[in-house]
Amino acid sequence: MRYHEIITEARPKIPYNGLQRCTAVSVNAILQHFGFPPISIEEVGWEGVSVESALIKRGLSIRPINQTIHTLGTRYTVKTFVASHNVGVFSLWTTGHAMALVNGQLYDTAERGADGRRLQGVFEIYKP
Repeated sequence: MRYHEIITEARPKIPYNGLQRCTAVSVNAILQHFGFPPISIEEVGWEGVSVESALIKRGLSIRPINQTIHTLGTRYTVKTFVASHNVGVFSLWTTGHAMALVNGQLYDTAERGADGRRLQGVFEIYKP
């Protein structure tokens, strides 16, 4: 089952916006990597939940790596970050969108792939 299918199965039950959907898919990709059960659409709720708070709630740790986003005066894009981070687990944000990068595999509900969107923030996710 693909990650977006975990969430879209619940679509008729609760209306949600794109942020909630991409958040849930990102969280579930990361949780599955670490062997945790997925969150449900109900856990995302009406107002959404941040990727980081959902992961911390499950016992994972996060480390912001925003300082790596700005390199030599240029900003990372999804494409450049994915190309240079094929090992590790990361939560990526662009304007209004969340994605997960798990050992080089990008989980992106927009299905745009590793493109030129500029990253606004990145967290590395790990077990304490």
